[in-house]
Amino acid sequence: MVGGADIIEAMDQDGSLLPLLESAEQQKTEHCGSLSPSEVEKFILGAFPEAVIEIDGQGCDLAIKVTSSQFEGLSMVQQHQAVMATLTEVLASGRLHAVTLKTHIPVAKQETPAEVASALFQIQI
Repeated sequence: MVGGADIIEAMDQDGSLLPLLESAEQQKTEHCGSLSPSEVEKFILGAFPEAVIEIDGQGCDLAIKVTSSQFEGLSMVQQHQAVMATLTEVLASGRLHAVTLKTHIPVAKQETPAEVASALFQIQI
């Protein structure tokens, strides 16, 4: 009985594995290479114009972080659905297929130590 590992090993030994892998990688790069992070940013900014967007990665595998006040009152799932809806077209076309998404609501101005101190009081006994 021949298993998958046996087939891969035989292909490696006869020299047919490497050209096959290189061909697959080239096809992936040709298919995905047409979408830049700035294009992805434009899609998201269309729905979230005040958002702060950070994009890492290249080709069709991106890690995207979106910070927007429009997320207030939405669950994390709803936030992700809203952002992913802006990318429907490029996801369907295959120009983008692997997205790691993080969404955040902007943090309110943090209190300074003086403001914190003024909110404290002491009770002496």
